[in-house]
Amino acid sequence: KQGSGLPGRYSGTGKSALVDEFVKQVTQKHADKKPIYITGKFGQIQAGEPFSAISQALSNYLVYLSTKAKDDIKPLKKRLRKADIFLGSEDAKVLSDTLIPGLQGLLKKTSNQEANGNSKDLKKSLVGHDINVIKYAFQNFMKALATSEQPVIFFIDDLQWADSATLQLLTGLLKDNALYDVLFVGAYRSNEVNDDHDFAAMMKDIKGALGEEMIHDMKISNLSPDSVGEFIADCIDRSVEDVSEITEAVYSKTLGNVFFVKQALEELVRKNVIYYDMMMFLWQFGDVTRVELEDCLSDDVVEMVRSKLSTMPETLQTALSLAAYTKNTFSLDLLSVLCTSQSLDLNQKALEKLIRRAFKEGLVLNDGNNDGSFKFAHDRIREAACTAIPEGERDSFLRGVAEVLIQRGSPGEDDWMLFTAARHVNAIKPELFDPVRATELNLKVGKIASAKGSFVDAVDFFRAGVGRLDPKNCWMREHYDLTLDLYNNLLEGEHTIGHEEQAAQAVEVVFKNARSLPEKLRAQYVYVESKVAGQSYGASVDSGLEILGLYDVEIPTEPTERQLNREKFQLKVALRGRSLLCLSKFPIATEEAVIAQMKIAQITLRHASFDKRSVLASMVGIRMLRVALKNRVITKDLPFLVLSLGAPLRQREKYEGAATYANAGMSLMERFPEEKGGEFLKAKIALYGQLICLRMSFRDAIETFLELNKELLAIGASDQAMAAGMLSMFSFLNASLPLGTLFEPKLILFQEMATNLGKKMFVVIFGFIRQFLYNLQGGSKASSTPTVLDGVAFNEEEVLAKFEGPPKKMNIRDVGTIRLQLAVIFDDEAVMDEMLDRLDSYPVHDIPIARQHIRMTYVGFASLILGNKTDKHKKWADTCMDFFEKLSRFGSPNAQPVHLCLKALKTPSIASFDEAIQTVESFGLLNLTALMNERCGLWLMENADKRPEGTMSNGIDDGSELENERCSLWPAGSADKRRGKTGVHNGDNSIYQNYLKNAVWYYHDWGATGKVAHMQSRFQFLQGAVQEKPPSLLSSVRRQTAMLGVPRPAPLTASSM
Repeated sequence: KQGSGLPGRYSGTGKSALVDEFVKQVTQKHADKKPIYITGKFGQIQAGEPFSAISQALSNYLVYLSTKAKDDIKPLKKRLRKADIFLGSEDAKVLSDTLIPGLQGLLKKTSNQEANGNSKDLKKSLVGHDINVIKYAFQNFMKALATSEQPVIFFIDDLQWADSATLQLLTGLLKDNALYDVLFVGAYRSNEVNDDHDFAAMMKDIKGALGEEMIHDMKISNLSPDSVGEFIADCIDRSVEDVSEITEAVYSKTLGNVFFVKQALEELVRKNVIYYDMMMFLWQFGDVTRVELEDCLSDDVVEMVRSKLSTMPETLQTALSLAAYTKNTFSLDLLSVLCTSQSLDLNQKALEKLIRRAFKEGLVLNDGNNDGSFKFAHDRIREAACTAIPEGERDSFLRGVAEVLIQRGSPGEDDWMLFTAARHVNAIKPELFDPVRATELNLKVGKIASAKGSFVDAVDFFRAGVGRLDPKNCWMREHYDLTLDLYNNLLEGEHTIGHEEQAAQAVEVVFKNARSLPEKLRAQYVYVESKVAGQSYGASVDSGLEILGLYDVEIPTEPTERQLNREKFQLKVALRGRSLLCLSKFPIATEEAVIAQMKIAQITLRHASFDKRSVLASMVGIRMLRVALKNRVITKDLPFLVLSLGAPLRQREKYEGAATYANAGMSLMERFPEEKGGEFLKAKIALYGQLICLRMSFRDAIETFLELNKELLAIGASDQAMAAGMLSMFSFLNASLPLGTLFEPKLILFQEMATNLGKKMFVVIFGFIRQFLYNLQGGSKASSTPTVLDGVAFNEEEVLAKFEGPPKKMNIRDVGTIRLQLAVIFDDEAVMDEMLDRLDSYPVHDIPIARQHIRMTYVGFASLILGNKTDKHKKWADTCMDFFEKLSRFGSPNAQPVHLCLKALKTPSIASFDEAIQTVESFGLLNLTALMNERCGLWLMENADKRPEGTMSNGIDDGSELENERCSLWPAGSADKRRGKTGVHNGDNSIYQNYLKNAVWYYHDWGATGKVAHMQSRFQFLQGAVQEKPPSLLSSVRRQTAMLGVPRPAPLTASSM
């Protein structure tokens, strides 16, 4: 499946060498599988750059594909396509923007240039992506990359320097139970990772999720004194006894660290303590004591390496120091420019000659990508090259390096240059670098980090930028825009990572210094948002009203119904007889004050609703409609305000009024076709989920919710994205589409997504819908009994025991609804009664229409099937009948079929059942068509059993009332094509059998093979009924369907409603 190995110990113990040797042996042993080896390394110089090691690893793999494994490109692209990673897809864009610059080029063509990410037209734009979105796209990529034929070994070195965003990314990857054929190996320096380190927290989280057996934490020990002796003896071809004095001296200085041992031997050679005798053809060493040997060795390994560097030409020393202050790998092109900046007179050929000497001396290695790049042979060599610059000259040296990197770097594939430059600038004395340029650099780099979802690192850069500002004049005209932009990004970043105290301090600075109210908008928004503490929204609402008051929008904190009615009257006056649709004709606002008012009103209204201050919420919404009418403009926040006024009307079953607001909200949204902002998309899903589906069929709503799921994921709105996925699945069930091969994979995908995002409530929802599906289908995945949930996908007892309070109450309701549906389908009256008891305390209203619809449908069915045995049954039967009757009169396409089914169950007759059957079939509702046929057949059997003995043959009396009332769909003397050749004639006594056969056929078309088996075991005459089934009219529909069996509908417009 997957596993993780984590070698940890001090620098120089051989962690990386161990992994390289392991990979070499695995590759040789399993040559038939061709394991994919991907490796990246973090660097201390680049610390803070998001995903640097992962980006390096994946980019290097694309280079390898384009140069050495071109045959692997086509099958990889095919697998990526199946994972929804293709040119133009959201996941491909996310990965290209954050992790793999060359991915779009690989997907578009396969040329060397594009696979390396060097195509100029594919450079990344600075578009923000939520870390959860990046995690999801990365996990999809890794699942597509790894196969059983080509497993992946993924090695990341020096994890102690990993940025916070990378640790989140790796945590999500390693906790993904659906990831197979991947071995992750990470190396870190254990002496630099304490219990408070982010990496230690990541390991604790992963071990808790996967168990200790999936994580192998290996401590790489130093060499023992005996092993050091054997190593030295082997190096100079002498016996262990001969080198005992050298061994003791070297071990006392190195403690057996293998890299240190090697450097110590080289130092002894440089000082001629050990030398090669050309006459004797062997290594010799003088008669020196251990103390004398120890005096020849430095106490610090870095000093040993510096000693070696000091023997190199001065120009080479400087060149290596320059390379050490870039990234882990360096190119000769960049190094040449850096040398020029330090006044080194080196042409490209001379520089290459110097680096080749460093290569021969074991100081650098080829990078391995055949692109002329090099890397230091060890971190300690790089560290020695850094410290080779005298401390007094180091700041000037770093400034020169930073200037080159700033000049050559740009957001996109050269992000590392800007991040490294920022680190150098922040490390030197402030007076050595222009403070304005330093602030601009930190702001730019912070924005790049934010765009990659690395807000912790972004905030560090924003803080560094603030530290370079002169507090006395930074708010003056010359630097005003820069300062305002920096503080706005800082306060939003602090709020995002939960540092509310620091965010409040930045907000206060903006409030004090920003020139106008609209320029304080971002600070005002965070000010209102940050007041929410422990799900108590009162303080946030009061703060929002306070801010609105600054814009001369005065709204009382506790308005009365009388004040609200007056507000409604004033809105009516402002409309002057027009409908709310007139708003969609207004231009989009450009005046900052109006935009700010709408923005603050939107969050205030939302939190007032959460705080159950419905009158206040309505007051805010109506007032902002008046503002829009007064100014004759609209903003992207207006649809949410319109929604907030329609939702309460739906709750009070005033559907015409709710539809008015739904139409207005939809027409407003159509004015912003390209808008993908968070608040706008959240309003859109709320509008569709709570209002639009009043007149939009569930069949048409499915794809809308699926698209919203993708769009909301792309902006990091994971809760709303999962809600969109849930509504698509509930809509699918309500639409009664075939439970074909695409339904289960979609449920599994959503459940994995919810698991990876940590959304436990949605994991439960997709789990019990999957189990519902398996119970309908029967087989090994089904529960022990069809009407309980204890199968492979969901175990009710175990899952519900993990929740408490409101989440548990919601789960009990939703699980009860799905079990009630199963009880109705499998005709289990005991479970129907049990689930009705469970659901009795829940109100009729539910926020999402799709979820309310399915609950009210089956509560009504069950109450009527049980025959009004108790007052509870009668109450719910009447409530559900009234609910769907009102919606039918209103014109809801989803309510009419259910209402006719309820009528048939309440006053059963062949005519009423036939009317219901014809209607639900015309709407394509397979399960309701099957259910109504089954209930009609069972009703006929029940009535047949009650007939006086001798008055009928096989349950139907020739010329009886039932025969005269026989199925209008089966005219005497003809065969109903829908039902095959089983027409009913006078004297035919098998009418109930025909209804039950039709039920079997429709259940089969629906995909409920478990239900088909249930009916066949119950009624002997249904054995073989499936084989008698005529061709389904729905088979052509299946061939035409796209995702989830739903043809893409024409876009719904406000006018079509």
